[in-house]
Amino acid sequence: YTTNHPEISMTSILPGYDYWNNSLKAIPVNMYSFAEIMAMALKLENSNNLLDISSVKYVFIPIRDLVNDQDFFVFFGKSRQYYIDQLNKISYLKKIDIGTKEIVVYENKDFRPHIYATAEKETIYKDLRPTIYDVKYKFVNPTEYKVSLKNVKTPFYLNFSESYHPQWNVYLGDFKWYSVLLNKQKAISNKNHFKNDAGLNSYVLDPKSICKQSACVQNKDGSHNINMTLYFAPQSYMYFGGIISLTTLFGVLSYLGYIGFSKLKK
Repeated sequence: YTTNHPEISMTSILPGYDYWNNSLKAIPVNMYSFAEIMAMALKLENSNNLLDISSVKYVFIPIRDLVNDQDFFVFFGKSRQYYIDQLNKISYLKKIDIGTKEIVVYENKDFRPHIYATAEKETIYKDLRPTIYDVKYKFVNPTEYKVSLKNVKTPFYLNFSESYHPQWNVYLGDFKWYSVLLNKQKAISNKNHFKNDAGLNSYVLDPKSICKQSACVQNKDGSHNINMTLYFAPQSYMYFGGIISLTTLFGVLSYLGYIGFSKLKK
């Protein structure tokens, strides 16, 4: 796994999904182990779509690491084999061999890309294939993605599988992080940005509207090529704070060096 494709524990994401919480809240937790509750969550009717929208490609069962005292399974009331047996029953997960020896891996073939477009509002309650527009994107760092779409004719939904935050903004055209601080580049309106029912970011975008704000390339057929940046705006203040800190450190070291040099001359 990498920064762009992280490993996430089921124990950490289970409480974070409203769909799972609402669907399982009637279950008396004192009657079931956490392992059983995790298995129930994955078997719910719309869990396949939930994992698809969340860009979950693989589900894996780790080994029992007794040497390093990291036996994951001892805390959740069931053996490792229980997890394997339960995942074998889930039709949307296919067990695969990727040379990981004892680590058991299942593939979710219908997972969505990290960033993709749909003609309708994304939802876990309907299987929407991301067939509208070919979205190209480049990972710059965990707070910035460059996105481009070509031949855009109609309004669409841009979906981004990061946990929803109102300051994950879309900036059109060329983008520099300091433009956020200088207020020289406006993000698309907050009314176009919403939390979908997977708890992730979705944006509704109309080329006729957004291309009035930015220099989109218009094609002969009337469609547009659009370049944009997905950016977590608070990061600009982190960059600015880092520059201030480094500048201050440089100033202090320069002053101390000057004092030391002056004493040596005397």
